[in-house]
Amino acid sequence: MTSNVEAWIALTATADHSEDEIKILAAELGVTAGDIVAGTGFTIYLACTLEQMYGAFTVNWRWQ
Repeated sequence: MTSNVEAWIALTATADHSEDEIKILAAELGVTAGDIVAGTGFTIYLACTLEQMYGAFTVNWRWQ
């Protein structure tokens, strides 16, 4: 069995950031999925290229 996982920052406003802020900040955030266990689960990793980042972001994902 093979699992295909995708993860990305959603362009959805949160309590910490407006949709416009997220459009700008999303370019500085790297989202990847790893530690995939077929039929069980996976881990989403988020990396930031900026020295200072704060707040909540919404991450969308798809698992096939």
